[in-house]
Amino acid sequence: MLNKIGPAISGVIGAPTNWKSIQKCLKKFDGKNCANAVATLMISSICLKDGVGCGMYVYQSLNNDKIPEKRRKFVAALDLTNGGLMIATQILAFFGMKKLNEGLLYKCFGKTFDKTGHALKTLTEKVRVYQKLDNVVPPTKKGVIAEKHEELKKFCLESIGNITNLVAATILAKRIIVPFIATPLASKVEKMMNEHDAKNKAQEEEKPSVSMKGNSQEQEPVVVEEPVSTNLLDKYRK
Repeated sequence: MLNKIGPAISGVIGAPTNWKSIQKCLKKFDGKNCANAVATLMISSICLKDGVGCGMYVYQSLNNDKIPEKRRKFVAALDLTNGGLMIATQILAFFGMKKLNEGLLYKCFGKTFDKTGHALKTLTEKVRVYQKLDNVVPPTKKGVIAEKHEELKKFCLESIGNITNLVAATILAKRIIVPFIATPLASKVEKMMNEHDAKNKAQEEEKPSVSMKGNSQEQEPVVVEEPVSTNLLDKYRK
């Protein structure tokens, strides 16, 4: 029985991997683009989670009976502003750090990587010295050393990039920048929401009322009769 259940579950779980859209995404996870694909998936998942959370917080704030009705719009505006800023700043910080990572790599590991090629020259000389001590004949060509050096540089750059991109997105943007500017913007969002509601209310009041002239059956006037007294002395009173 278990021999049948295992393949059945594997078939159900593995079936989506054969979809064209999934196969197209999986092609990005090759030896060359794996780091970029992983980084993109990480920031996408974070922004998607924040987007769903933002919508839930706004809905909850507008319909929360524990919040005074006059403050609900401001709380909802704060949640909406906070969520939108988190998504926007995280994306900007993530892609912005990509342009700074190479300079950060040169600054932190200047003895191993640089733009002038001095580090590569020093590395090549050291490789030749060690190969000579080990009686390696013929010595490795400079082009091969340069190629391996470039591969190491790319690996280090991607590793540093994945760390700095997430730090910039989740800590710098989300926890420092957004709280600093979210509250002032929330007041403006609340004002826009109030103006929108006032405009809709004015439009509702301007709608013409339904006329009764088109009704074929005219209503007869209602005659209100005075109540008749049952006191016999009333007719003798003047």
